[in-house]
Order: sequence, then C-alpha cells, then structure tokens
Amino acid sequence: LRTLPHIVDVFALVLLLQVVFAAVGVQLYAGAYRESADAPPLDDNFDSFPRAFIALVVLTTVENFPGVMYPALALSPWHAAYFVAYALRFARGICGTRPRRHSRNRL
Repeated sequence: LRTLPHIVDVFALVLLLQVVFAAVGVQLYAGAYRESADAPPLDDNFDSFPRAFIALVVLTTVENFPGVMYPALALSPWHAAYFVAYALRFARGICGTRPRRHSRNRL
C-alpha cells in the first residue's frame, strides 16, 4: 500500500501527457485524416478530442503506429517530430533515472 501514491502520481502524469498531446494533435491535424474531400475520415484520426485520445492510445500500444502517423507525414515530413516526441515522452523517466543508493550513517 505504500506504493499506491507513487502509482497514482505516475498514472496522473501519463494522463496529463495524453491530454496535452491529444489537444496538440487536434490543433495540428483536425480534418487532415481524409483520403479525399468526399471520403469519410480514417478510423484513427484527430478530428475531435476523444478521437485524438483514442488515436494516441493506439500509438501507445504500437498496434497501428504507421496507420496513425503516415497521413500526417503526407502533409509534411516535419510532422514526424510530433510522433517522435510522443514516442519518446517517457524516455527520460525510463532510461534517465538511476536507482537510489542508500547510504548508512557511519560513526
């Protein structure tokens, strides 16, 4: 039970980052995920906040990463920065931390 507050903190951080990336995705890609003007949008799109949130969950599971990323790359190759930043969002926390060393007071 002592770890529960830490788990809640990590969950809150993940949720906050998902919300931020979903809001940015809606601003960048709303309406861009259509094959043509008359075609319906693709399943994983950024037309609304809930759809963007679900698209980011798909990206988190790496299930359909190319299907979500390639329509944005068709707009400009620079849009890859958004998806790379999303993929690396926890790299600092996972790879950049060192285990704590417990020091004992020696007399």
